[in-house]
Amino acid sequence: MARVVAIALAVVAASAAIGVGTAGAARWSGPVCARHATWIGEAGSDIIRHYAGKVYPADVSYLLFKNRIEQFQQHGCSRAVLGRALVEQLTVRERARLTSLLPAALARTIRRAVAAASV
Repeated sequence: MARVVAIALAVVAASAAIGVGTAGAARWSGPVCARHATWIGEAGSDIIRHYAGKVYPADVSYLLFKNRIEQFQQHGCSRAVLGRALVEQLTVRERARLTSLLPAALARTIRRAVAAASV
């Protein structure tokens, strides 16, 4: 339990440090956005894995997921890039499960991204 708390605190600290100075942040290039979209998909998989009965600290994966989505948006990456990464990494069933586990605003972001990828 102490390890989980230490990891969670480290993630919160890293998230806060990354978030510093992002107001008016520079736009990321296409390849950087694509890499971050892949990482968002991986964090989403981690959330699903936790609720499938595997041992994984969901709070850590959720914080990573949330922070990566925020950074992705703040740096001007397109929904379609995120949507394509999610479609490539997660099955329809996994995406549905992920959105069912997320707060409404984040779930909406995921659904809109996937919809933008199919346009």
